[in-house]
Amino acid sequence: MNNQHMLYQEVINMRIEMTEEKLRKLKPIFESILSRKYGKEIKFVTLTMGKITIKN
Repeated sequence: MNNQHMLYQEVINMRIEMTEEKLRKLKPIFESILSRKYGKEIKFVTLTMGKITIKN
């Protein structure tokens, strides 16, 4: 196994813990991406990821 393959495998196994603070930072990014994709302004009233829910 070469180093590049080992690094790739390590990234796949990496687990990211979602917190309310992280979700609040991601919300405008998700809204921006979807707004661009659909050509309309999209705003989430609530956003849930994992067991974390944030409300506007």
